Parts: sequence; C-alpha cells; structure tokens
Amino acid sequence: MQTLELVTFTSKEGVTQAQVIEANDKVMQEIKHFDGFVYRSLCFQKESKQWLDIVYWENALAAKNAQEKFMTLPCCQMLMSLIDESSTSMLHADVLLDSPFSEMENCG
Repeated sequence: MQTLELVTFTSKEGVTQAQVIEANDKVMQEIKHFDGFVYRSLCFQKESKQWLDIVYWENALAAKNAQEKFMTLPCCQMLMSLIDESSTSMLHADVLLDSPFSEMENCG
C-alpha cells in the first residue's frame, strides 16, 4: 500500500522563496533515486507562509528508510538551515484511494 508523507514548515526570517525552492530542487535530485520513491511536490500557502512537502512512497517501509537516509545527506543539512524547526510537522498516512496520474494532467 502506498504511503503519503506530508511535511509542513515555515522558513526562517529573511529566507526567500527562491532559496527554499533551490534547496528543495537539490533534495529532489537525491530522493528521486531512493528505493520506493513514487512522486513529490512542493507547495506554498501564501496566507500562512507555510510550505507543504508532499511525497508518495511505495509503502511505509520505503518512507521510513528514506527518512533515515535523508537525514544523512548534505542537501538535507542545507535545507534544514533554512527552516524554522519549531514549525515543522511530519505525518505519514496510508493511501486508500487515488486517481491515475499522467503528464497530461500535470498542472505545474
């Protein structure tokens, strides 16, 4: 069963949106090669200034293993230096229903 990982956070004072996107692009270059990776998107909620990092994994074990591996990567340390750690929240959930995805449906 696929697992959704949702991480929400705000950036530190003075950090630009471009800096967060650049750091996350470097993260993406790494995690897309992790075992069990399916899909990732990064979103920004303007009113709350909150980021939403959404990742789909093949299963809960893949999500757990990725989390452990991620914390050892230099790109992770760079990203974490931009984030207000007290604002960070992570949850995992089983995907019970989803729709097929194709490049034609990609809005971003």
